[in-house]
Amino acid sequence: MNLYRSICKIQYCCLGGALRQEVKASAFSQGLLDGDFFKSLAKKPVSKFEALLARAAKYINMENAQAAKKESHGEKRKETKEETPSKKPRTDFKDKKPPCPIVNAVYTPLTVPITQALMAVEGKGLLTRPKSWKDGP
Repeated sequence: MNLYRSICKIQYCCLGGALRQEVKASAFSQGLLDGDFFKSLAKKPVSKFEALLARAAKYINMENAQAAKKESHGEKRKETKEETPSKKPRTDFKDKKPPCPIVNAVYTPLTVPITQALMAVEGKGLLTRPKSWKDGP
C-alpha cells in the first residue's frame, strides 16, 4: 500500500507532464522505502516512468497476493483449531493401575550381634571401608 501511495503522489505532482520521464522515475525511486521493489530498482534501474509504473504494478499485485495468502492461512488455522477437540489431561489411568504390592520380607533372625557379623565379612575382604572425603577420588 505504501507503494501505491507513492505512485499516486508522483502522478499528482506530475499531472502536467512537463517533467521528463527520467526525472519522474528518479523522484519516485528516491522516495521509496527499503524493500523488494527498491532492491529491484537498485539492481535494474528504469529510465522511463511508464516502465517504472508497470513494474510497480507487478509488485503491488504481489503484495496483495501475499496479504491475501496470510489472511487465508490464518483463517484455515483458526478453522482447524476449532475442529480439533481440546486435549484434557488424562487422570483415569491412575485409577486403573493396581497399587504396588508391599513386600514384607521376613528374614531369619541373627544369632550373633551385627557388629560381629560385619567384622567377619570385613576379615574376608568382602567389605571395605569407604574412603574419606579428604583422600579424594
